[in-house]
Amino acid sequence: MTDTRKAPAIRTDADALAWIAANRPHADVRGLRVHEKTVCHRCGGTGIYSQYHGTCFACGGVRSKWTECPTVIAYARRHRKNATARANREAKRMAAHAAQRVEGQAWLEANGLSDAVAAIDPETRTGAEQMLLGLASSCHQFGSLTEKQLAFARSLVVEIADRKAADADKINAPTGRLEITGEVVSRKFSENAYGLTDRITVLVETVYGHWILNCTTPAALTGTRFKRGDTVRLTATITPSDTDPSFAFGKRPTKASVVTTTADGEVQA
Repeated sequence: MTDTRKAPAIRTDADALAWIAANRPHADVRGLRVHEKTVCHRCGGTGIYSQYHGTCFACGGVRSKWTECPTVIAYARRHRKNATARANREAKRMAAHAAQRVEGQAWLEANGLSDAVAAIDPETRTGAEQMLLGLASSCHQFGSLTEKQLAFARSLVVEIADRKAADADKINAPTGRLEITGEVVSRKFSENAYGLTDRITVLVETVYGHWILNCTTPAALTGTRFKRGDTVRLTATITPSDTDPSFAFGKRPTKASVVTTTADGEVQA
């Protein structure tokens, strides 16, 4: 691979001094000779590691000193050569990375994942979308995914699509004291300073869409063995959440009853 960075010509002392001023301003140029200070990275050139007030083991207690290069031209050419080599190595690395990314993107397109990745909004991404982005990044780095990674990525795409479809069907929860009928989707027990709390989450379906209610388990249901998937009816004071209008909290639930039951397992804490 040819040099991607053209090295400036250094033929005279003036050329050398100009290059040094632009690229190594810390160098001490005195006349036609260059003096460069060598400094220990650990003790800063003092020879003593101040934290323990003892001899620095990195440099053996040797204080920083100025070393002299025979001529300005030799000094500038040597460091110019090193700088050009570093630039070429970085250019090769970036070119290899770009080629690998192109290969990885082609692999994503061939396996039907590129559209799902491109549709992810970085500002509102969910956990599933974050994991899919991570897999896409890995594919860009290595050129492809393993069979297990591909299967997991496809399951994430399905999960994301289902969530978007469910979000599209959400409506704003009502406000006030209302009677609702919905499907029990979860029940959770937790303990706080006031004792043990028992709360249920109910999915309320309407002709316009669905919304979710979370409230304490009504007293009429605490002694029953209702299950996930059962349909319950209750009356509660409903207040929509400040962050999600389709999610509401219920207070003082009463007049609760199980309308229909399913053969699914019981709701677990």
